[in-house]
Amino acid sequence: MRNGDAAQRLGSLQPRMCGRVVGLTGADPCTDGGDPVTERLRELGFEEGASFEVLHQGPVWGDPMAVRVDSVTVALRRREANSVIVNLTVETDAVQVGAVEAG
Repeated sequence: MRNGDAAQRLGSLQPRMCGRVVGLTGADPCTDGGDPVTERLRELGFEEGASFEVLHQGPVWGDPMAVRVDSVTVALRRREANSVIVNLTVETDAVQVGAVEAG
């Protein structure tokens, strides 16, 4: 099952959904006074083209959420995750990638 190429916000996704990062919202990183949330997300690995999988949601309003981006697992508040724009891919891709990395 393919979810199409429509860009979505990472914060709107459910566990087991996976795909690729398209970009980040916020201030332009090339200008002075860039958005600190956007800068921190880049430091954590949320770069264009990075693969991700939503692993878990917290019990209250789904906050925080655990996300694996490339080989790193991070916890994000939904409002931070909403700064990440993504495209979804087939859900089994993340399972296959994890199996290859583990093997």
